Amino acid sequence: SLGDFSCLSQAQIDERNGMLRDALAQFTANAPNTWTYLDAGNPAWIGADTMAQHLDGAGARQAHGFTLNISNYYGTGENSAYGNAINGSLSASYGYTKPYVIDTSRNGNGSNGEWCNPGGRRTGA
Repeated sequence: SLGDFSCLSQAQIDERNGMLRDALAQFTANAPNTWTYLDAGNPAWIGADTMAQHLDGAGARQAHGFTLNISNYYGTGENSAYGNAINGSLSASYGYTKPYVIDTSRNGNGSNGEWCNPGGRRTGA
């Protein structure tokens, strides 16, 4: 995920982004029909402007798009607003936007405060 770089040095961030850009370039060159997505976290993690910066640094131009809410419980509306805000930042700062997908596999009943396989969660829409 590109959500939290706080525990990484700038050299580690640069190395990670380089590996992601290289992986995206390999897919583009060797499997051009592959749709690749970068994990952009969730609406509560970091602001849209910062996420847009992280996505661009990781090579989002070469990816098909980005994902939101992977393994999380935030509602579809919150994620849509966040994805649109990220695209607004990508457009304003870097001149492009990307499609995004939202993981709704567990956001139908919100969070109960537990992260690891909590009971009572439901598929969202």
